[in-house]
Amino acid sequence: MKKERFHISISNTSSIDEYNTLGQYSSNMLEFYENDKLRSKINIDIKKKKLIKENIDYKIEMEFNKEKETECSIYIKKEDKLLKLRVITLEFSFKDNNLYINYNIIDSNESVTYKVSIGGKYE
Repeated sequence: MKKERFHISISNTSSIDEYNTLGQYSSNMLEFYENDKLRSKINIDIKKKKLIKENIDYKIEMEFNKEKETECSIYIKKEDKLLKLRVITLEFSFKDNNLYINYNIIDSNESVTYKVSIGGKYE
């Protein structure tokens, strides 16, 4: 994988967070660290449509299947507790070095949009 500059945008019903970071990219995989206090590592498998977010406190594993309900897992490390999160994927696309993921969290009826632009600002 080669190092690239990423522009990240994460939005939900109540907030938008945007930042730039360095990461690694291959034809099927993105890897970078979020701009948060816990230094969360993000791995996104484009081909399998999976996202893993992990830090010292928790690990989230999400799989995206368009217009299908998917059960995702949140493992809280200190408590050794596994929680489930139900989501419906509205869109998962990758083209022109831009990744776009839009999904709804069923239990909270919250919409989340995740954008990653490789090499600069999201177009």
